[in-house]
Amino acid sequence: MRRIVPIFLALTITAAIGGCGLGLGDDEKAEQPMRIGVIVPLTGNYEPLGRDHKKAIELAVEQVNASGGVNGHKLELTVRDDKSTPDQSVAMFNEIKDNVDVIIGPAFSNSALATIPLTEQAKIPFLSLAPADEQVDPVRPYTFVVPVPSWTNAQGVLWDAEQSVVRSGADGFVQRVAAQPGSRVRRGDPLVEADDPLLLPRLKMVRAEKEAAEARYQAERMENLSASLVTQEKLKALDADLQRLEERMRDLVVRAPGDGIFALAAPENLPGRFLKQGEQIAHVIPEGRVTCRVLVTQQQVHLVRSGTRAVRARLAERPRETVEARVLREVPLAMDRLPSLALSQAGGGEVALDPRTGAPKALQTHFELEIELLTERPAGAGGRVYLRFEHEPETAGRQVWRAAQQLYLKLFAV
Repeated sequence: MRRIVPIFLALTITAAIGGCGLGLGDDEKAEQPMRIGVIVPLTGNYEPLGRDHKKAIELAVEQVNASGGVNGHKLELTVRDDKSTPDQSVAMFNEIKDNVDVIIGPAFSNSALATIPLTEQAKIPFLSLAPADEQVDPVRPYTFVVPVPSWTNAQGVLWDAEQSVVRSGADGFVQRVAAQPGSRVRRGDPLVEADDPLLLPRLKMVRAEKEAAEARYQAERMENLSASLVTQEKLKALDADLQRLEERMRDLVVRAPGDGIFALAAPENLPGRFLKQGEQIAHVIPEGRVTCRVLVTQQQVHLVRSGTRAVRARLAERPRETVEARVLREVPLAMDRLPSLALSQAGGGEVALDPRTGAPKALQTHFELEIELLTERPAGAGGRVYLRFEHEPETAGRQVWRAAQQLYLKLFAV
């Protein structure tokens, strides 16, 4: 509200200047301040809301006056308390109507509806802080409303193909990170080097056994054919064992599965850590499109589908940076499957898991969206994303009515 009021305050006052005949051509009138009447509930049921509105208006007036006023006119406030009732709002208007150029308030829509006929009759611009459809339908020439921002918040996880996942090829202890996280790598480039302290002695022993078996085989071929056949089979077994060990040695060096950006969280914690074969270590993110999977509830999906005018996202690792985004596609059916446990309450998310099933399934079905983040900066997979689907501003009454409908559908499982 405090961001919106200064804009509409300036616009409404500009309209009032034209309507009241105040112009810069008349030096005497040009020096006159613009008088603003503020009717808000400072007592009664709506006192907290009224006091917030009063502070916001005072801040807006301070900002406008500090920047030179509106068309050269400074602003002056006259504040009255409508005591949270329509009749007092009317009484306060009648008290100040001859001494103000603009009226702002009240915070209660019924009070605003009671005051609007009087402001229209007196041809005084009226800026309502409690907009309801009835205040501007039909359109009134002197009545303005502050549109209330409307949005839907959701959580998601960064998502990339399985081919971008970097996994350990063998059991071992990490020796060092060979590639700089955040750098561009090509398929096959070494990323992480590990070591198995038992593997190298085992490899040397098998090689020695193979050399001894080969020498014995050559000697037995001339003297004892049957013994040489037994040794030959042992040589085959040693060859297979040696190939397996050499493959494990090669797998201790983790290499890039494809071209892209090497994404590794907390690389300083990796050296010395024991990795199991197949354990996920990092990602190589293909340059270009960065996508995430987002969950929206059945109550939210209609508004997200039909009323979204912009999508903005923030990454958990960069919470101060806002990234533009767009919807790529939607899974058309509601489901209870989660794209990642990070979205569940067990993983720090918002989705409750169904305790009746052994598999990780959501307690309530939801819709899954694929969102593209319009950023050139690389992002790793699996990280949390906070999204806001922005809708057209609308009156507070319409938002309250929609929230009541959603609550009804949720409670009665309609």
